[in-house]
Amino acid sequence: MMFFEEPHCISETFGATRRRAGDGGTPIVCVVLLVTFSTFVAGITQVAIAQGPPTTNELPNAKQDAPAKEPPLRLESSPKRTLGARSLESLPSKGSSETEILEPVQTQIREWIQRLESDSFASRHLAYQLLQPHPILAIGSVEKAIATAEQDAAHRLIRLLGGWSTYPDVGYGIDAFAALERVARSGVTTRASFAKSVIEGIAEDQADRSEEYLKKLGAFIDFSRLSLFGFQQMLGGSEFYLLRLDDGYRGTVEDLRCLRWINSVEIVRLEGDRIDRAWLEHVVRLPNLRILQIRHTSLTGNDIELLQAVERLEGLEMMYTPIDDEAIETLATLPLANRMRLFGTQMSEDGVAKLRELLDGSEIMFGRGGFLGISCDGQNLNLKTVNSGSGAEKAGLREGDRILKIDGISLKTFDELRGHLAKHKPGEHVTIEFNRPVFKLNDIENPVDGDSQTVKVILGEQP
Repeated sequence: MMFFEEPHCISETFGATRRRAGDGGTPIVCVVLLVTFSTFVAGITQVAIAQGPPTTNELPNAKQDAPAKEPPLRLESSPKRTLGARSLESLPSKGSSETEILEPVQTQIREWIQRLESDSFASRHLAYQLLQPHPILAIGSVEKAIATAEQDAAHRLIRLLGGWSTYPDVGYGIDAFAALERVARSGVTTRASFAKSVIEGIAEDQADRSEEYLKKLGAFIDFSRLSLFGFQQMLGGSEFYLLRLDDGYRGTVEDLRCLRWINSVEIVRLEGDRIDRAWLEHVVRLPNLRILQIRHTSLTGNDIELLQAVERLEGLEMMYTPIDDEAIETLATLPLANRMRLFGTQMSEDGVAKLRELLDGSEIMFGRGGFLGISCDGQNLNLKTVNSGSGAEKAGLREGDRILKIDGISLKTFDELRGHLAKHKPGEHVTIEFNRPVFKLNDIENPVDGDSQTVKVILGEQP
């Protein structure tokens, strides 16, 4: 009896029939009605079985509206057309065009959509259940129907889009959310307002699903200690929620479409020759992107213009990427709030000087890319750390050594050392004169300067 809004009417009808037949009448009318009713129920049951069983009630909760990830209706695919995340590859019958195959399916979908305006709960409920498992084929028709359907039916269609949108790890989830956004932007209407409320309701679920999906594809998304060269002060900490896309990422560019839902990531590091404009188009849609690191990519100045879509960029770091002076005008238009670091690019010193004029108020750090591999405590030149595998370590420098000169030039501060190193590219060498402290057995807390030593260091790349 689940297919009827008012099941009591059936018994009343049968009762009336029996009464009209009278004691001396024939029961044929009653039998005909019973047979007709049984045939009707069997027909509906066959349709439901053929199309896949209902999975949930027609409820306003978008999560309850979500279909199974693998819709039961599957058409053979064709390279001519792609629908959502699935393609229609080979047509079911030889000699038939794709339009000939798809049109009956779309006709059936449009009929189900129309049933959502029925006065009968049975018809509405069944139509909703039949539409639900087939987002790939139905998204376009559903979006189109929202504009003209009566309000209750439009809300049911919006809930369908919301349910499909909670699966960003498949193509139809992204397509459904894009349709939902278009409805939300369609104007000041009850439909637009309802679509906005559905979007707000599924946002957290979308973010969680998107993050887990990208992690499975090899993207690093987690807290990380990352060298940010002064950006730490802007973010107020030493650990940051980072997205890193490099050679370990096994997904496609299309998979990155769900980045738009991840609002926990503030820092992104892009590394590798695979990174191109198409990747950056998705990265800039991260809602809370604040710092972007670009390393060893093929991005050019024309690609960097995509960063203009970011609301506010705290810092930008481009390393070993072929950005040259032609990118100056583009870089000057970016919504940069604080700091830019250009390291190992193809920009000239004159170009950087012009960029500093155009970005007055922002700090521009520039270097040819040569990396010594040491850190000092503040501005003094006593080595605090020597990076493992760096040119400094290979040349024999140790923690505690004090740098005196570089290429014969006396140094007093760490900034002076960094300024000299900025003139060198990876693979070039510099001469370092340093002093190694000598510890006395009876006074190990107060070492004295030993004899100065000189080493040649081949500069590497910053890791």
